[in-house]
Amino acid sequence: MDSKKYWALGISDQLMTVIGDALEHCLVAVQGGDSFIPILVGKAQAEPTTYMLLATTSAEEAIATGRLVVANGTNDLYALAYDGFVDAASLSIPRSSAINIEAYDRRAARGVRLALRYRLAASARSASPIGNLIFVDELQVPTLAGYGPIVKRYESLRAEQ
Repeated sequence: MDSKKYWALGISDQLMTVIGDALEHCLVAVQGGDSFIPILVGKAQAEPTTYMLLATTSAEEAIATGRLVVANGTNDLYALAYDGFVDAASLSIPRSSAINIEAYDRRAARGVRLALRYRLAASARSASPIGNLIFVDELQVPTLAGYGPIVKRYESLRAEQ
């Protein structure tokens, strides 16, 4: 990945490494023809990288849970990766399957959403990436506001650990 290109978007080399870790998990599944469980990869300075598979009852809940962990977490850097679509008209690309990655440096004012499009093979038993990571849009860094029941569930899970 061209680090100069991503640096212009405010993505540091350290955050790009976290994004790469999340993307690797997703590519292995997609290239094997499987969907994948959303994953949250986190990194704090001088600490090992953390990996959290977000196995919940729905993809929407998994994504919301990942954002909640970002809002409440102790790591500086996060990459939340999930399967979905990208159809950004401003990018002049047709709707296609994509690995979506929300990347956050909690010390920064904004995060970014990136996507790697992929094409399923005719047999649907494998997939191949289309091009490189693309910038989709900027994101607000998640906060605890507005998560209601998910906050309560997260707090109860955290208490059990």
